[in-house]
Amino acid sequence: MNKTNLLSLDTLKTMGIGALGAIIFGIYHLYTTNKIIELNNTKRELQFEKFMDKMDRHRQYEIDELKNKINKLEQ
Repeated sequence: MNKTNLLSLDTLKTMGIGALGAIIFGIYHLYTTNKIIELNNTKRELQFEKFMDKMDRHRQYEIDELKNKINKLEQ
């Protein structure tokens, strides 16, 4: 009886190279996605801090205005 190969050695090599390429692409995609998420989070934190600073200045301005009004009324 003749021995029949279901897959040749070249076919196995090609499949292995393809699988390795898919794994490398997956790792690269994961790395770039994580980097984009980190940069986006940093951007949002900076925007939030800027917004909070603006709100604090506005609140302080309103407090100062109210103090001035109270002082004028007391005089």
